[in-house]
Order: sequence, then structure tokens, then C-alpha cells
Amino acid sequence: MPEIIKLGGVELTATQVLDLSQSAQVPEHRTERQFSVADHIILEPKEFSISVMLFKDSKELEALRKLYESKQLVRFESELEDLDDMVITSFDLSPAGVNAYKAEIRIKQIRRAELKTRVVKFEDPATSAEIETGEEPPGGDTAVSPKEISYQNKPQKEQGKNWLESLISWVGGLFA
Repeated sequence: MPEIIKLGGVELTATQVLDLSQSAQVPEHRTERQFSVADHIILEPKEFSISVMLFKDSKELEALRKLYESKQLVRFESELEDLDDMVITSFDLSPAGVNAYKAEIRIKQIRRAELKTRVVKFEDPATSAEIETGEEPPGGDTAVSPKEISYQNKPQKEQGKNWLESLISWVGGLFA
């Protein structure tokens, strides 16, 4: 029984609207004790197969070719349901007489991602100098060389010895 459908504004007489496929995935995850847990359902996009009779040199045939080649999202309208964001995934023509073609069209719904952004403001963390003294540290936003710290009894480089030899004699002198 023929049905009038619209695909991207092009009105067609469909000989058959075949194969509405809808499916859902239920991902399962293993727990530490190897039990399966299914905690959500993912609905797959809808897909249709449509058979249409088209006459040679018709406006509908040329319009369908342009829709397919444009790679644009279109609206699908039928007695069954109206859907936005559909794309033609395949478009096959076969002869169906002297002046006609049988077109097999496969369309699929495309899901669009929704982008959400948030602005999160953080206060500048106080440095230890600001906490202790209540003043801004020297240098402001620039890097400052670290303070030199002097240690008592630090090893001194001895004349004629390298650093390793000086260190060994210094450590040995601590235990003597």
C-alpha cells in the first residue's frame, strides 16, 4: 500500500517503508567478585529502509541525488513518525520498467552532542609568606632566588683533592 512521505522537503510515494530498526544496548560491567552489573541503557539511533518508485527525468530523482550528495541532515515525515536529524546513508537505483526506477533508500538518525560549559573561579592560594606576615612576598609575581643557607661544619674543598676525596675525609673526620 503506497504511503506519502517527505524526506528533506521532497515529497515521495513510498511503495514500502521497510524495516524500522530500533535497538538498545545494555552495557554490563564486572564487579570485583565477578558479578555482572548493568547500570544504564543506551538507545541506538533509528534507521529506516524505504522503497520508492521514481520516473526518469523527474524532479524527485534529481532532488534525492542532491540530498544524498549534500551530506546534510534532513527531516523525515511519514504516517509512522516524524524525525529530525536524519541522513541518507545509502541510495540505490535499479530499473523498474521503461520510464521508472526503483529506489532503495536507507536513512539513519544522527544524534547531536550538546555542549555545556561552566566557569569555575578559584581564589589565588596564599603563599606561606602572606600567611605568616600578612605581606606579599618579595618579587611579587616574578621568580626570586632562594636564600643561601650556611651549615656549620660543612665540608670544604681541600687543595689538591677533588670534591669526593674532600667529602670522604670530612665524613671520616666526624667519626674520629
